[in-house]
Amino acid sequence: MDHNHYDIVFPKKITAIYQQELNVIEEETIGSVEDTTNFSQSVDFPSTNTISADAFKGRVYINGNIYEIARNSFGYQKNATAADLAFKIGFNKLKFPIKEYERWLKDKPGFEKQGYHYLDLLYWEERMGIWLSKGRTEMNAMGKTVKSPFNSRALIELLLSVKRKDRDVHFNNLQKEIIRILSDNNAEIMAMPVNPTLKRKVFSILKKLYLYNLVRYIAIKARIF
Repeated sequence: MDHNHYDIVFPKKITAIYQQELNVIEEETIGSVEDTTNFSQSVDFPSTNTISADAFKGRVYINGNIYEIARNSFGYQKNATAADLAFKIGFNKLKFPIKEYERWLKDKPGFEKQGYHYLDLLYWEERMGIWLSKGRTEMNAMGKTVKSPFNSRALIELLLSVKRKDRDVHFNNLQKEIIRILSDNNAEIMAMPVNPTLKRKVFSILKKLYLYNLVRYIAIKARIF
């Protein structure tokens, strides 16, 4: 990632609005796994090979993953098959996960009875629950302390109660409202695009043509993306 990437450009603009400086750690200064104390011995199948155990020694990380848990990332299929779920997660046509998702889908009536959408819980369990907890394990193995003060069950339940169309991964009114509140309705910040990629632009056009949901459904069934 170079300094022209939007993940660096926009944070710099945001911090500048509040008269603060964004400090970017260059990749060249981050140690490899071989350089980190007990990391490779403490974690099976490390998710990255460029983690430094020394760069932030003695510091505490504060993060919150509420928004990511609450966003609708898996679309609007009412009756996705086990094969559909396997594809969404990235297992394609592997037989074992498909068999497990067939068992998992038997709990779908229970999810609905409690007021939850099964695709939200799939994302919660199979994406957030796995990579986030694995990240915590890796951080702990390197002696780093991570705190998530915003991971409130009550807040998660509140955000999940928002209509799924208003927390779509590409058209997220919930996200916009959070940004509006946190920025105190700052016009400069509200005008900044979120993830301005070609894929998002294409989805925006489909949304205006009322074709977005149909295309996503066809794409899942055709195993395109």
